[in-house]
Amino acid sequence: VKISDLVSQYGLTLPIMFPISTALKIDPLHFYVFITGLIGIGLITPPVCVGLYTAAAILRTPPQQAFRAVPGFFIVGMIYAVIVMLVPGLATWLPRYW
Repeated sequence: VKISDLVSQYGLTLPIMFPISTALKIDPLHFYVFITGLIGIGLITPPVCVGLYTAAAILRTPPQQAFRAVPGFFIVGMIYAVIVMLVPGLATWLPRYW
């Protein structure tokens, strides 16, 4: 995955969503961890799925074979998103020690 893809996704998402999250009194660290997880899900799901094509190229497998694994990762990613959204302490306990 190219760093420029991640930077552009953060650059498009954070200026709009961060002020909204701070107005709603959401912890900035929790918001960042949540958005990072959602961007990770976005990197493997169609229509763009840059992360999926990159993984297929690194593993030297056809993208069609990699697409078969997407539903499982998507479901796990959605479960992650719901858990992190409902239990913010899970997203912030480790970074708080640094």
